[in-house]
Amino acid sequence: MNWKRIFVWLGLVGGLMAAVPSWGQTSAFTSMERNHLRVPTPGLFADSTHFSVRFDTLSVGNYCFPLPGAKVISPYGGRRRHSGVDLKTRANDTIRCAFEGVVRLSKPYAAYGNLVVVRHANGLESVYSHQSKNLVRSGQVVKAGDALGLTGRTGRATTEHLHFELRVNGEAFNPDLVFDLQQRSLRRIELVCRKEGQRVKVEARPAAPLPQFLPPRALPSPFIKPLFFELFKPIRIMDIEKAMTEGIVFKGSKKSAPKDENKVKTKAKKKTYITGLSGSGAAKMKAEIRRKRANRHKNS
Repeated sequence: MNWKRIFVWLGLVGGLMAAVPSWGQTSAFTSMERNHLRVPTPGLFADSTHFSVRFDTLSVGNYCFPLPGAKVISPYGGRRRHSGVDLKTRANDTIRCAFEGVVRLSKPYAAYGNLVVVRHANGLESVYSHQSKNLVRSGQVVKAGDALGLTGRTGRATTEHLHFELRVNGEAFNPDLVFDLQQRSLRRIELVCRKEGQRVKVEARPAAPLPQFLPPRALPSPFIKPLFFELFKPIRIMDIEKAMTEGIVFKGSKKSAPKDENKVKTKAKKKTYITGLSGSGAAKMKAEIRRKRANRHKNS
């Protein structure tokens, strides 16, 4: 049996399984998904009417500003209801993928010109348009920072630039909620997406702190540690037998004398010999008996 070949195949299968994302993110898109921009994401709101994306937990290698060094020449919204932001550097500059995902659409698309749409595992989609050339194809797995195309002015554009959008379930929202467009950095926020009828409401809020577990040194060890070790201290069989035959001996007390079977109750004095006792209580009792006995001898 060729174990080396088996391990190689297992590695390939594991790699393919790890590459399969969530939220309907797959390399096998439908014809509608491959050819149209505004397409709902399958299963996005199947279990709940809302979900959230935490951007405060992403490391540097898991996100990228789509056009490094760019400035904003047209913001989101406004009178003409701009569905994204226009970013400009120079002609044929490299456009980068914002997050890891799968290319859903890559083709010329009406006024968008050369268009690329990437579906991400976090439930969002990023849109890149007006490229002079697309460098990816539909179904291709891409990582954050991968080259998607080159800036151009295809479609309805007056200058070479990148038109960048973020969408959820096919609906565009302000990219400035996720990226600080002036500083060209990622905002450390929690993005909440809530379905309200046929629309999706998107809002950004400060990310709640993750739960922290107290380190061991923060516990009140002077009180807990001695109690813990006393409760779980191992007991040997010989110690149990010794305690049963000689009486329980506490730490710091004197060892009690072994029980003498020959000692019996006397009829004359009606005194009882105490055996098997130890500790401070037994010592006081014995001392009291000796004191009373001595007083009787003096009086007699």
